[in-house]
Amino acid sequence: MFKKIGPGPAAFLLIGSFTVISPLLLCAQQGKVGINTKDPTETLDINGKIRIREGARKGYVLTADSMGSAYWSNPAALMPDHGTICITSLGAIGDGTTDNTAIIQQTIDSAALTGGSVCIPPGIFMISSTLNVPAGVMIKGSGRGSTLTGTPYNGSVIKYSGTSRAFEITGAGAGINNLVIYDDNNGGAAGALAILADGIIIESCDLANLLISGFATGTALSLHAFNSGGIAFCTFQDIRIRHAKTGIHLLEDPGSFVNSNTFNHGAISGGGFEHCLLAEGGNNNIFNQLVMEPYSSAKGHLTVTKGSITGHDIRIEGMNQPPQVPLIEFAPGTYGSVLTGIYGGGLTVDHGNNSIMLRSGKAIKPANTGTNLFMNPSFKGYSASLLPGWDLGGAGVVEVIDPYLFAERKVLKVTIQPGNTFILKPAASSLPVIMNDARYDHCNFGFYVKADRANSVLTTFNAPAGMASSTPHPGDGSWHFTGMYGFVDRTQPLSPCLRADNSTGSSDLVIYVTAPALSFGSSSPVIESQPITSDGGIIHGTLTTSVAVAPATLNMLLPKEGNVFIIKGTSAIAKINHQLADRFPRGAVITLLFDDAGATVVQNAYITLRSPFVSTVNSTVTLLSMGDGTWRELQRNL
Repeated sequence: MFKKIGPGPAAFLLIGSFTVISPLLLCAQQGKVGINTKDPTETLDINGKIRIREGARKGYVLTADSMGSAYWSNPAALMPDHGTICITSLGAIGDGTTDNTAIIQQTIDSAALTGGSVCIPPGIFMISSTLNVPAGVMIKGSGRGSTLTGTPYNGSVIKYSGTSRAFEITGAGAGINNLVIYDDNNGGAAGALAILADGIIIESCDLANLLISGFATGTALSLHAFNSGGIAFCTFQDIRIRHAKTGIHLLEDPGSFVNSNTFNHGAISGGGFEHCLLAEGGNNNIFNQLVMEPYSSAKGHLTVTKGSITGHDIRIEGMNQPPQVPLIEFAPGTYGSVLTGIYGGGLTVDHGNNSIMLRSGKAIKPANTGTNLFMNPSFKGYSASLLPGWDLGGAGVVEVIDPYLFAERKVLKVTIQPGNTFILKPAASSLPVIMNDARYDHCNFGFYVKADRANSVLTTFNAPAGMASSTPHPGDGSWHFTGMYGFVDRTQPLSPCLRADNSTGSSDLVIYVTAPALSFGSSSPVIESQPITSDGGIIHGTLTTSVAVAPATLNMLLPKEGNVFIIKGTSAIAKINHQLADRFPRGAVITLLFDDAGATVVQNAYITLRSPFVSTVNSTVTLLSMGDGTWRELQRNL
């Protein structure tokens, strides 16, 4: 029931069981005693009679916050937009001089009780200290106005005159949009806006359509996780930053993380910058189409000292950047960042292992190649249990069969008996050379494998922290590329290998292996080989050709991957690969190297010699294929 108490304007108090009509803390009639105070009533006697203090009017209701403090509030201040509160309905004045800190913070606290929103209409609302935005509160401005690149600002404006930060978001699901935030303290503020994860996980914050200007001694937007806190899955849309010491700062303390946040569009410009984007930690933070174009920056437009970022279609320009100051810099030990887009040129320094693919008419950054660096990835030339370029370790019966997945890529069929393990690794003489460039700090490698026993086949690698292993083949009887991305141990030889383990099996393990591939850096290796150009070319250095062993027979069939053939025995040779399906292409050159004396190469319609040839030990004859199953002698050595 309601009871009218005391003289003066009609006022009502809910008595009996106390009910908070609205948990939203509202305020009005600034300066009236009883309105917006914690003491809206006074006690008349020991029986609990109370009287409403002066200033309360008809239509006001008594509300309380989470601490139980009561206030008189005007229900008319409640807007129909699901509990949105307009700060001007509560007494905020957007004249650029009135300090609105207490009113706006009080409104934010009230909105936090139900996860409501706070409306900031057009006007310049001055604040002198930090506004804390807890979980679930959305602050909504009415727009950034029509003077984005200069004063006077005429949108929804927060004018900050303090020395700390204008806003601090300290809970999940909060957000700020459609506002201007600028520093009115002659650049004396520490920052404009920060998300602070102090021992908690903050996610799903939404910041959009903000203009942050004038924070010449501070950071426009910072994400800082500390005390085992984390910031993740937050979205930043069209953040415009002008004139700051640091534009965007990502910072994680040990044991904390800043991961998987997305920045879409936005621009950073103006003067006074040390950094446009500074990442001191964090992974998987994505920047889409961000523009960074101050004329210069004191320490670099984009600097990553720890962690990694991804920048898609970004644009970086520094027309007056000093040549000795990197426009882009990645610190030693960083890896995995990927940048694409354009930039105006300037010093780019990557002390780590990152992919920088920015286009410029004035500068470039070399990238890792995806070329397959394994020698003999086609498994050709297998003979007498030897496979050129590879070591076959452990125990296994190896058979080389025709290509299956890729043309020219032969398949190893390996049978491993119970109690045994088979290892396939590059021969020491065929290992790729590790250079001192940081692009060689990581290695990607693997093999196409088919197996029908789970957890039996995987790849291993000698990483700096010890042996590392890949995810094993699922054993589903299908082909899968089984491999890994590994850190290179510069103190040890490169050691990528395939391991098939049947040490605890009770039956034979049969696996199929083809198309091994290896590359350095962040790019996955290309499986297919690059052809020699049809325009010809010059080879510098040692040219290595394939060697195979074959018995001397009348109609000799040689493997077509060979160039030099060690011939054993003393039989006569009258035809060499004369059948249509077996012929060498026109222009192929082969050399027959004879282990034994007395073998005869017969001169006939298939082989044209300068004179009859009978071998001596280590004698040779070199033949040229005419492409139709016939051969002509080029030279001999008897």
